[in-house]
Amino acid sequence: QQTTTLFADGRAMRPDVPGTVRRGEMDWDLNFKTGIDMDELASIDAPRAAQLVAMQSDVAVDDEDEVAPEEAADEEATAEEPAVEEKAAEEDAAEETEPAAAAETADNTPWLTENPLELSDEALARGQQQFNIYCSVCHGMNGRGNGLVNRRAQKILATTWTPPSNMHDPTLYSDVYPDGKLFSTITNGVRKMPGYASQIKAKDRWAIVAYVRALQASQDATLEDVPESQRSGVEKEQAEVQAKLKAAAEAEAAKAAEAANAE
Repeated sequence: QQTTTLFADGRAMRPDVPGTVRRGEMDWDLNFKTGIDMDELASIDAPRAAQLVAMQSDVAVDDEDEVAPEEAADEEATAEEPAVEEKAAEEDAAEETEPAAAAETADNTPWLTENPLELSDEALARGQQQFNIYCSVCHGMNGRGNGLVNRRAQKILATTWTPPSNMHDPTLYSDVYPDGKLFSTITNGVRKMPGYASQIKAKDRWAIVAYVRALQASQDATLEDVPESQRSGVEKEQAEVQAKLKAAAEAEAAKAAEAANAE
């Protein structure tokens, strides 16, 4: 933590060589880190694949498999040319707000169509936790874009605010917006949304993707989708919720009537 004249950057403590990983911790491949099928990308766009490989080798992320900080020279070189994933995210930004216009924009990126995580209750619970921490402030706990930040922006009539996407929009379903593409959006950001690569580990970003898909599926679920052994419990909860909603509505109506009579 001291200064020195021995090295050009003046730091006595030397940073790790870019790309350094902990012994035995290189668990994930480039597909996992980017959300892109790299073999297929190399076959259709070799320069882009090579650039992405080079950038992933240099860029250090606070993740389970990388610990080295990026050298200043690498940062300058990277700043000259946007990240490949960022370019893809920017190109796809219109798809969430202008589906018709987006249809005219061809996206030849071979995004991963399946989540590489082993899906489990634990993974979904982790995805829900991370979504609630990082995503719900804008997208809302239910993913409909009604988070506290968005509500505040609407209340103060923020002219530069871009409303967050409704995750239940059909244009964001997996058959249109692949899992790898959603992962890349979380990683690199889109429009006003920043990238979360420096805050959320790659494994947790994939867990968020899994949870978003679960959220989307939940909106189209019917009682027939529930195992027979659990249907009675669901029906009981539904009845309780409906009773509470009815009671709340009646109380609100009574309160309004009372206020009207008082006037």
